[in-house]
Amino acid sequence: MLRFLLAALLVAVPLGAGSANAQAVAFKNFASFRNLVPGIDFFASSRKAVSPYEKPAAEAIARLKELMGEELPRGAIFICSNLQQKDSVFEPRVLRSGYRWSITVVTPEVRMQEMMERMKAQMGDDLPAEIRNRMRERPPEMMANVEQQAAAALVQQIAHAVTQTSMDENIQFRSSRLDDMGKSPLPDWLDIGIAWYAAGGKANLEFLNQNMEQTFPIEDIISMSRPFVASSFDQGGGMPGTNGGGFPGGGMPGMNG
Repeated sequence: MLRFLLAALLVAVPLGAGSANAQAVAFKNFASFRNLVPGIDFFASSRKAVSPYEKPAAEAIARLKELMGEELPRGAIFICSNLQQKDSVFEPRVLRSGYRWSITVVTPEVRMQEMMERMKAQMGDDLPAEIRNRMRERPPEMMANVEQQAAAALVQQIAHAVTQTSMDENIQFRSSRLDDMGKSPLPDWLDIGIAWYAAGGKANLEFLNQNMEQTFPIEDIISMSRPFVASSFDQGGGMPGTNGGGFPGGGMPGMNG
C-alpha cells in the first residue's frame, strides 16, 4: 500500500514545500511545548493536556515522512482545555509566525462547557439542576472515548494539513476553515488514502488496495478525481470509520458536520 500511494503521489504532484522556520512566539493563555513531535509545536495549558495527542501525532508524522521525506511543513496544534483558550486562538497570527498549518483541538471538558452554554442560552435559568449535574458528571469511560475520537480526528487533520502544504508553498491550512480542506491539488481519493495511511487505518487501506490496484491502471487513477466508490462493505454500505457511503464520497470522521 505504501508503494502504491507513493507512486500515485509522485505522479500526481511533485513535492515542492519543505519545512519552514517558525518564530518562537508566545500565545496568550497557552504554554508552549515545542518539538514534542518533530515538526509540530503544541500549545496547551499543561504538558498533561498534550499527552493524549502526542503519540498519535508522532505516529502520523512518521508515516508521512515515509511518503514525503524528512522535511515536512511545520505546524502548530492548540489543545484548548477551556473556552477562554478556544476563543483566544487567532489563526492568522499563528500563520504569520511562520507555521504552515494550524489545528485547534478542544478537550471533552470544553465540549461539555459548550453544550452547557448552548442549553443555558436556550433555556436560561430554567435549566434543571438534574441536567446540569448529569452533564458535569459524565462517566470517565465516556470522556475517555470522546478523547480518543478527538485524537483520531487530529491525526486525519494532520495528514491533510501536511499533505496540502507539502504540495504547494502558497497553501496554508487552518482547521477552523472548512474551505481549506478543499485546497489540495491532489485527487480526492489520494488525499483520503494518505490520511488513512497516516492514521494507520488498516481495514480501509487493505480494502482500497485490493480493489483499486487490481481494477484501475495507475495512469487512469491519477487522472480521475473520484475513481472508486464502494457499493457495499458492511451493512452500512461504507468503509469502517466513514460516515456512510463510498470511500471517497462518504467522507471521514470530522468532515461531515
